Amino acid sequence: MAVPPSLSARDHFDRISSIYERLIGRPTREISQYLLTLTPPLGGDAVVLDNACGPGIVTEEILKLDSQRSDGRHQIKVYAVDMAPSMIASMKNKCSIKGWTNVECEVMNAQDLTFADGMFNQIFMNFGIFFLPDAEKGAAQIHRTLKPGGVAVVTSWAKLGFLLNFHEAQKRIRPDMPLFTVPWSDDWQSEWKLRHVLEAGGFKAQNIEIATKVTTALGRALEESADIFVHVFSRGYRWMV
Repeated sequence: MAVPPSLSARDHFDRISSIYERLIGRPTREISQYLLTLTPPLGGDAVVLDNACGPGIVTEEILKLDSQRSDGRHQIKVYAVDMAPSMIASMKNKCSIKGWTNVECEVMNAQDLTFADGMFNQIFMNFGIFFLPDAEKGAAQIHRTLKPGGVAVVTSWAKLGFLLNFHEAQKRIRPDMPLFTVPWSDDWQSEWKLRHVLEAGGFKAQNIEIATKVTTALGRALEESADIFVHVFSRGYRWMV
């Protein structure tokens, strides 16, 4: 069942927050772990933003590394924000259960961050930039709130290989049906698009590095892949926050 056309992106993710981690948590976690191998180690006084945090997978992976300190204490300060209230409610519950006293969670629009300039040592936005109605504005907010010399990590899907399998199945079973697609423009699959958005947001071209990671964790079972498309990638809702 497709997402109702009148449903905003925020409301869409609000509705799927309870099943998001089951549907797409596996590849998100795999990529999050990879991202942390690309960034400089965080010192104990570091302040980090998990931007468009969803259920807090990036935050969880950061704190796993932080807990490996010799004293076993979480010292890094993490701010986790998302536009979907139910995502933040779930995140706050997770913080309570896990005892994450160094994590602050807040409902916040990634296009209009309320944090001070130069607040964060590192900012992560994992698979969120392409959902913004104005991605360049979101990139500008990341640039504004990043400390001089800090590191921002922004990810996008370059290719969804298994989409071809769905298309072949559709052509055989429902040739009259429009091919299933993802709810973002095709140009996001190009390196140029991500570079253009980041540069428009204020990042210098010479400071932007692109890395590629292949994940096979998305939809290991056919049923899981179908659920992902129906609940997460369905086109048909308005891009607004």
